[in-house]
Amino acid sequence: MISTESTTPYAAMLKNLLSQTAPQTPSYQNNLIATRFRALQQHFRITHGLLGEKVFFAIANSYAQHVASKNWDINIYGESFADFIKQQIHSHKANKFDWAYIAWVANTEYQLLLLYYNDSDQPKISVKLTIPYCVDNKSLISLLIDFSQQYPWLTLDPACLKVKNFKTRSVITFTRHLSEYDFQIDINITSKPF
Repeated sequence: MISTESTTPYAAMLKNLLSQTAPQTPSYQNNLIATRFRALQQHFRITHGLLGEKVFFAIANSYAQHVASKNWDINIYGESFADFIKQQIHSHKANKFDWAYIAWVANTEYQLLLLYYNDSDQPKISVKLTIPYCVDNKSLISLLIDFSQQYPWLTLDPACLKVKNFKTRSVITFTRHLSEYDFQIDINITSKPF
């Protein structure tokens, strides 16, 4: 049996230690949120541009505060960010943006991120994304150019820019080609049969 005299100094020491470290917890939490926020800024550059600084800051900050990383690697943080954006249709800014389109762009950026950080040794990996009905030809070409400018490791197939009308149900394919020293990701568009 442990005597109360022997635990009293330990309890006092523990209480003293906790009182000294408690103020550091908010700082740690703030650093963690700031790190998540910076990761979102880095990972969702096009989305950031579409929303603007103030709106992106509000959404990304809220996401960073409330959604923990599901993986130890901060480089792939933001798994459900597109869904979080899509839910803004229920917010007071519901009519200010095309949330479905912006969520699709965010999902596309996240899929590119997964391709970029994929540690597979396979020489070729592809991700196919159906182009939503809300995207017109001019917007899509502009978006593809933005992608290739924001992410220098992307290669845009020049044939994509020559297409006059993308049919509904067209598919964007991002293909990662791995070589011995480097890799690139190509963008191509195909149409699905009806």
